[in-house]
Amino acid sequence: MKNKNKSQLAVFELYKALSASDESSEELKLMVDTLNINIDNKLTVESLNINHFPKELKKSTFKKVLSICTDRILLINGGFPKNQTLGHEYYSLNKLLVLAKVMNTLILRTAALTIAEELVTRAKKYYFLNLCFEGYRILYSTKIQLGDIKGFEDSNRQFTKYLEYYQIEKSIEIESFKIRGLPSITSSDQNEIVQNIDSIINQFSPFENVIPSFYFHYSYYHLLYLKYTYSKESGKLYESAKTALDWFESLKFMHLPGRIHFATIQVIYLIQVREYEKAIPLIEKNKFLLRPYSIPWYRTIEKEIILYFHKGDFEKGVQVFFESQNKSTHVSRDRRSQATWLLYEAYVNLILETDSASYDWRKKRFSIQKFINDLPEFSKDKRAHNIPILIAQMLFFIVRKQYNKAIDRIESLDKYASRYLRNDETFRSNCFIKMLLEIPKNSFNQLRVERAAEKYFRRLLDSDIDLIDQPFEIEIIPYERLWAIIMNHLRPDHHYTPKKPRDPVLH
Repeated sequence: MKNKNKSQLAVFELYKALSASDESSEELKLMVDTLNINIDNKLTVESLNINHFPKELKKSTFKKVLSICTDRILLINGGFPKNQTLGHEYYSLNKLLVLAKVMNTLILRTAALTIAEELVTRAKKYYFLNLCFEGYRILYSTKIQLGDIKGFEDSNRQFTKYLEYYQIEKSIEIESFKIRGLPSITSSDQNEIVQNIDSIINQFSPFENVIPSFYFHYSYYHLLYLKYTYSKESGKLYESAKTALDWFESLKFMHLPGRIHFATIQVIYLIQVREYEKAIPLIEKNKFLLRPYSIPWYRTIEKEIILYFHKGDFEKGVQVFFESQNKSTHVSRDRRSQATWLLYEAYVNLILETDSASYDWRKKRFSIQKFINDLPEFSKDKRAHNIPILIAQMLFFIVRKQYNKAIDRIESLDKYASRYLRNDETFRSNCFIKMLLEIPKNSFNQLRVERAAEKYFRRLLDSDIDLIDQPFEIEIIPYERLWAIIMNHLRPDHHYTPKKPRDPVLH
């Protein structure tokens, strides 16, 4: 973004903050509301046209508007719901800290002292360590000026304690971000990563359940999650997620990210080990905590759809899909999330076209070509997401008896598997693709295909689904269930020969 545009956008954002002030004029609110710009959208910011700004904004300089904001800082409403959420409390307490500092600077010490006492009481309740030591710093400096030596010593001890807590909190947070920020990790790197995480965990484990900090515990338990993911210790991962969720649920306030994240980890594990009934209450709890039709809510719905598809309850899975889509309050998802839901839509339509469910809210026939065109991002991904896309295309062609197109698609699958899929990482996908290769080789005859694919099918049954260490969308429907759907759609008396000769490319 050009510096001029950046400065002008900063002016607009300051005006937006002022418009939320308790003393803002109706004209200012109207000016901000009528400016049709989404400052959270990266593309909009980069293509910002300052000519669209109202005249008052064009004439304003950053320093001028900043001066007004500084004067009104305590009047600006952050827009948080006033129901004692963490965001609302943190915002309110930061304003309290500013006020305490101003009173202290003006040598209005009794006011500063009283405000700082209120600040640390509330900050300790919500585990805001930075506000705790900032509040105690004002307390010890004020009390020594008032001649309260004992009060100074007590406040200084608390300041030192919470400053140390805060430093530990930030240290593990930084280490966690370093691990999470690593590029794609290969299997050869995993042992080294696990050792690195182990070292961090050993360093910080003495502070578990000691430091009153949700940041610390979120980072600590997330490191455990990463360790057990890379070391493929699913059982330990599940137990650590249960411990984490218990900790966050024991708080006297709601820390939503911690509760949602560690409940979701448990859900994924429970689906993987086929303990679906244990996962359903966790999903319902997450849905209750989240605002309906928000992006986090939709991510929870994704897990619910996957659960019912893996359970084999296609009727319920399709119902959940349509009920989450058919709302006027539908949110605008990011591009990656939109692509994921297009993938789910394809498999929902496949279920309906094979009569595997009857809950049908479709308004028009599913277009395979539109599905291919709408997924350019996934189509370029040679690591994982191409697998369900290519499989879905082929299966639709089989179901619709477009056998020549199905043969073309299976050739693409064969080439894709030989180039991009590694046996150790995508064993189940390799097995399933080899099973699909047998369909055109055996003329789409149900009995011949089942006999030819039996050895691969047995290998598939003997393998475990790994939902934790791979993209969740690879097996939207478990391959075993998908195979049964397709076999039920083939006929035992059917024989198909391609209409035009083609070079043999199948192995």
